[in-house]
Amino acid sequence: MDVERWKEKLSLLDFERECSEPVSKDSSYETTPDFDELDTPYDTTFFTVWLPRKHICVQQLKLTRAFPDFNEYTIPDLTSPSNLRCISILGNASFEWALLLNALGPIEQLEGLEVNDLVVSVDLASTIAELVLNCAHCIKVFELFVLFMHCTIADILMSNLPKCKELTELTFVAGLSSVGVRDFITLLRSTETLKKLYLSVQLNYGEANWDENNEKLLRTVGDLLRRNTTLTELRYQGELLAIPGILNALESNTEVKRLALDDCNIGSKVLRRTTGTALMSILRRNKGLSSLTIEGLEIDYIVAGPISEGLKQNTTLECLDLTDCTVSFSALRELCSVFSVNRTLRSLKVGPCELEDTESRELAADLARMQCYGRLQMHWTHWDAPGLSCALLKRSLCPTKRHLDISLFLDESFSIICKAVASSVHLKELEVHFREVNNTRVKSLCDALAENESLQRISLCATWNSQSSSALVAHSLRFHKSVTQLKVYCRGMDEAAADMFASLLLANESMWKFEITSMDKVGSPFGSLRAPLERNLAHLRMAARFVLKKNRKMFAEAFEHFQSKEQLLRCVTVASDMNEAEARVAEKAAELFVRRNYFHIKPSGLPPGRVLPRRKHANRPAQQ
Repeated sequence: MDVERWKEKLSLLDFERECSEPVSKDSSYETTPDFDELDTPYDTTFFTVWLPRKHICVQQLKLTRAFPDFNEYTIPDLTSPSNLRCISILGNASFEWALLLNALGPIEQLEGLEVNDLVVSVDLASTIAELVLNCAHCIKVFELFVLFMHCTIADILMSNLPKCKELTELTFVAGLSSVGVRDFITLLRSTETLKKLYLSVQLNYGEANWDENNEKLLRTVGDLLRRNTTLTELRYQGELLAIPGILNALESNTEVKRLALDDCNIGSKVLRRTTGTALMSILRRNKGLSSLTIEGLEIDYIVAGPISEGLKQNTTLECLDLTDCTVSFSALRELCSVFSVNRTLRSLKVGPCELEDTESRELAADLARMQCYGRLQMHWTHWDAPGLSCALLKRSLCPTKRHLDISLFLDESFSIICKAVASSVHLKELEVHFREVNNTRVKSLCDALAENESLQRISLCATWNSQSSSALVAHSLRFHKSVTQLKVYCRGMDEAAADMFASLLLANESMWKFEITSMDKVGSPFGSLRAPLERNLAHLRMAARFVLKKNRKMFAEAFEHFQSKEQLLRCVTVASDMNEAEARVAEKAAELFVRRNYFHIKPSGLPPGRVLPRRKHANRPAQQ
């Protein structure tokens, strides 16, 4: 590897240029290194280590499964420190992450560390433990989610966490030995800052006292709930019958707002009546819980009865999420009966229900009679069309988000829904699933979206056979003025679909976020998307560069004052060689660019006009 040539190319990436410097196509702010000129392979490892040491504005580093084999490259000796605040290592790969972390140099201001789905070696565990110890005074978020790892390695990772006195979020899903459980208990007993806790049952069958370890840990969590005044979110993954201490402690706790219980029992998945009775007691007596999520269980009428009785006397719970549970028809009707008594429960979420046609009709009649279509989220059928369409037109009944599965409707019933969507002024977000190609329903949806003026966010989910349907719907949004975000999930993409997405990006002037996720690898069809993406990116850079050059004030909000001047468009066209239509798009891009704080002016004590990428909130590592 020609290190000097790499340094020469990378030195052009100056993220901290002065805005007072001339803005031209040759300026360092605009120039990107042409790596195609290099006759050597990309040294990703070198770049990953070099970047945070070269630029103190780089505060987050995310490493994924696609990282290359470390043995192919040699990391150069860099002496400058890094200013990393958040590190995420995601996905299993044949890579010795410990060497990379060591090459990043001394890190003393780390606030968030995430380790997910790795093969963790002893060296990596020791490196992470040392990193946690060095940053014990400032680390706030620690997430470890590794299911298959020897308990001695998990013990190493846990060893220094009790020293983190500023810890606010802790996720620890890994098996511990008695030593690790003891450290975990020490952490829970000493913490005064913890706000979010996610832990799982300790299944170390190699130890004779693994069951005793779980009991000790759960008793400590129960004690934490009784005395702690900071914990607001708790998620536990384990056998629900094994946590009576947690359930009892929650009855008098008023600080925990969100509770999630995930059953990991490999045997029967039916929620037992004893657990349902315990949940009823919590719902009756607890005065703080606003969100309850139950996952991985079967809920029948016997258990739904106690839960509904608890809900009828509850005054704080706003959301009951059973999306990942199997709910019977009788249980669902029993839970829905709560809506006529409980006015606080705003959202009951259930997953797909295998209902007979007569059962769907009876349930639809119940929902229409109670007028609670806006409070229940489930997979709707053609029987729900009349009641659902009425709910979409009334502010008091219409939810801000709605989910539709085209395959569960008939042409006539879906047409009724689409007419309501077209006229609704309260619906803000719509998610549509395409499981099959149906041109009639797709056309009805396209016509409805063209008329609707309230929708802001749309998600389209398509299977392999229906990818063209999602592309057609997206294409119909070319001139839509209110939709600002579009997400598309598909199994693949052909050239025709890519052309329709490209047409959307070229014509739409209001959409500022477009995200597409393909299950399968997509190759050449993306070529047609290159032109609109490069055009939009160029306009964004030119507009932001122009605004930042002219704005010498200390706050980015000053752009609003500059934007009100009539000569703005004329100045932009002259400075960037754009026509008036392109300048208007650039102005909107600049407005979003500044208002969403991708850049901000440095505070006092630093040279005026200097800009850096915005630092994310310190309490939570940003999701990339």
